[in-house]
Amino acid sequence: MTDQPEEFDLLVVGGGKAGKTLSMDVARSGRRVAMVERGMIGGSCINVACIPTKALVTSARAARQVRGAAALGRLARRLPDHPGEPGG
Repeated sequence: MTDQPEEFDLLVVGGGKAGKTLSMDVARSGRRVAMVERGMIGGSCINVACIPTKALVTSARAARQVRGAAALGRLARRLPDHPGEPGG
């Protein structure tokens, strides 16, 4: 760390989807960029909302299909009904 002030071409406040994209695009053009973000880079969608929710829904659908596989003539080891429960 230095006591000398740094100069930037752009200061981006907020590292959500738009802030992250803008920062990267401007930096790629050779300009100096600083970003201020108090939470997670990428915003809530990528970290806790949209993407994680889609992954959870996809996993739940796959588990439901496996549980019903015997009715379609497929056999599978029984999956637990609740996380942490032995699969049996």
